Amino acid sequence: GARLLLSHGPALARLPSVSGVETVDLETLSLAAQPATAPAVRLHPEQLAYLIYTSGSTGRPKGVAVPHGPLAMHCQAIGARYGLTPEDRELHFLSISFDGAHERWLTALSHGTRLVLRDQALWSVQETYDCLMREGITVAAFPPSYLRQLAEWAELKGQPPGVRTYCFAGEAFSRQMLRHAIEHLRPEWIINGYGPTETVVTPTLWRVPAETADFDSAYAPIGDLVGARQGYVLDPDLNLLPPGVAGELYLGGALARGYLDRPGATAERFVPNPFRPGERLYRTGDRVRLNREGQLEYLGRMDQQVKLRGFRIEIGEVEAALKSCSGVKDALAAVKETGAGPRLVGYVSGDGLEERSLKAWLRERLPEYMVPSHLMVLERLPQLPNGKLDRNALPEPAVGQADYEAPATDWERRLAELWQSLLEQDRIGRQDHFFELGGHSLLAIQLVSRLRHRWGVALSLQAVFDAPRLADMAAILDDPRSLEVPDEAIPALALSRAPQSFAQQRLWFLDQLAPGSSAYNLPGILRLTGRLDERALQGALDRLAERHQTLRTCLVAAPEGETVPLQVIEPAAPVQIERVDLSKSGDLEAAFRAHALNFMARPFALDRSPLWRVGLAWMGDQEWHLLICLHHTISDGWSVSVLMREFVALYREACDGTAANLPELPVQYADYSVWQRRWLASGEGDRMIESLHCRATLTHA
Repeated sequence: GARLLLSHGPALARLPSVSGVETVDLETLSLAAQPATAPAVRLHPEQLAYLIYTSGSTGRPKGVAVPHGPLAMHCQAIGARYGLTPEDRELHFLSISFDGAHERWLTALSHGTRLVLRDQALWSVQETYDCLMREGITVAAFPPSYLRQLAEWAELKGQPPGVRTYCFAGEAFSRQMLRHAIEHLRPEWIINGYGPTETVVTPTLWRVPAETADFDSAYAPIGDLVGARQGYVLDPDLNLLPPGVAGELYLGGALARGYLDRPGATAERFVPNPFRPGERLYRTGDRVRLNREGQLEYLGRMDQQVKLRGFRIEIGEVEAALKSCSGVKDALAAVKETGAGPRLVGYVSGDGLEERSLKAWLRERLPEYMVPSHLMVLERLPQLPNGKLDRNALPEPAVGQADYEAPATDWERRLAELWQSLLEQDRIGRQDHFFELGGHSLLAIQLVSRLRHRWGVALSLQAVFDAPRLADMAAILDDPRSLEVPDEAIPALALSRAPQSFAQQRLWFLDQLAPGSSAYNLPGILRLTGRLDERALQGALDRLAERHQTLRTCLVAAPEGETVPLQVIEPAAPVQIERVDLSKSGDLEAAFRAHALNFMARPFALDRSPLWRVGLAWMGDQEWHLLICLHHTISDGWSVSVLMREFVALYREACDGTAANLPELPVQYADYSVWQRRWLASGEGDRMIESLHCRATLTHA
């Protein structure tokens, strides 16, 4: 929607002409006919000050409309927090396309501070250092990655440039980077500025004397609120969270109008303030918590919390651990697709880095599932024009095996064959590492199971973690003592009640602490099109419940005189289907979404069977949605796929007589629970605990 373009000859020659936009060439502009005095302009605080576009890293760039009032308030408050005076000299370093640049020049000029401008697009670190020394700069703001390079140059020169206050903003800053910067730049004050563009530059600041600047969290704190603002740490339901508990940061009080001509995007991010009616909050998408000092700590992006192999992983926590490694300058982590599925990949830059030693460092500080499967050492991490690290430009992981050494023994060849199948690799060598090739705990369990099934070898799961290299694992199998007979089969006991499994007991215990929670509901929706045979549907569900006892199980407290709570299996009965007609709803998708959320969120009473429910929503025009919700005490991700596969086969059989051909179930989950407790009570549990204790002691040592 621009109406006026200011430029000059060389640039104008490269620009296309746009209809409706007046172009002014500043080199040929004549001011002779213009007034010699400034025009009188009356501004309302809500009038637009500027329009600035986000980087577009998550999609199409959005124009953020910033009014005069919030901007003026912010610059006055920032100047007071910095303690700017007319005696200060500030280097204007940041790109004009970055909103932090507007904060810096507006704040400096409105407080009488002298502003020193760059005379070219980008300076080298040496040129910046020379300017700081030559101009007597007292205040400067840099991206963290550039500030680190400046500290390295000051270390090389052996003299700090004499700047009183350094501000870093735009990226998270690790403790190691902070200590290095303070040691070699020696400022009086360190400031960490935080804020999305939509909240008018930096709504929070962490300002501390350099000599006391320290923190225990992964990244430098982002501080407290600047000026007339509100900030809240909220859960997904917009409930306030207490100090120490992580949630999403919402900011209010001085916000942009929203996104230009993007009402949908504006409504999504600028939400009503539940604590101040009539006002709005901006959803930052950042995970934070309040520490004991009342300062906000940045924990990472909400959208950087990933779930991999059933584990929730904070990408920011992995990156912080990488940055704490000696020699690492910058680090990023991301989930990337490889031939063996999604894998966590780490990217680092620095001097003298070696993948094996980096992984050893990480394993001492992170659980195994958070250690990247692949680590790539790059000369330099990719950056955006504003100096931020560019996640979208990260290279694909290199999964090759440069130092291949062929398996030499019989067990090495057998293991290599198994690994190839499990890890989806074309070639496995003697020195290859199970976890570095993409292995994880679930694949380790499958490896142990296949060894038992195929060769009758009782390799322990602990051994996979202790000897993950192929040659070392084969050496264990070469020991005759490993050739044990597998554990005897789980007996079929035809039980009507049994002790809860340990997995069930964990969830049952949590339910006693907080009854009525839906946190462990497992939802699923099947879209059905065409003619639905409801009688066949009912029959298939009834046979499924009759076949699997877990679908008729509830959990109760331990009987008097006993210590282990029970699972009780009820007799088979028809499955109740909750039917609803949504076909006449005005907004069909919205109606179904609301219905599905309510259906899936209803809690289960664990002492009442069944611990699953089925719903059927008619959408009209031969379209149905089948809703299924199971409690985690009777199902998991693996068993859900089994149930769905069997349900489809049973429905097809009920419709057209196609035999389901489902095998008889020799054991039920209750049988497994009894066997599990007997097996651990036989001494295996003590052996496991002793092994873990020894491993923990060695790790600590």
